[in-house]
Amino acid sequence: MKLSDDATDEDRLSGWTTDEEADVLAVLAANGDGLSVRCLTAPGTLPLAVPGRARVIDRFRSGSGGLCITLVWPAGLRGTTFEPHPPAPGTPEA
Repeated sequence: MKLSDDATDEDRLSGWTTDEEADVLAVLAANGDGLSVRCLTAPGTLPLAVPGRARVIDRFRSGSGGLCITLVWPAGLRGTTFEPHPPAPGTPEA
């Protein structure tokens, strides 16, 4: 996952998937608004939400037959889905 520091740039996520899942993502992303992702996760990162305009820009099949795809979306759309719970009653933070 490459998260841009510039809100006018794009974030990218590449990963391995099946042909069927890649086809579904491509169809969903093909409409004019792209696709929305409610909870996107990658090792070492907080869950992210992409509320629209994510699209598939690359499909690559390795020599071993695995399929790698790359999703991109405008960095300005990114938001964390993490919502901390309020402190428990009686704790110093409450």
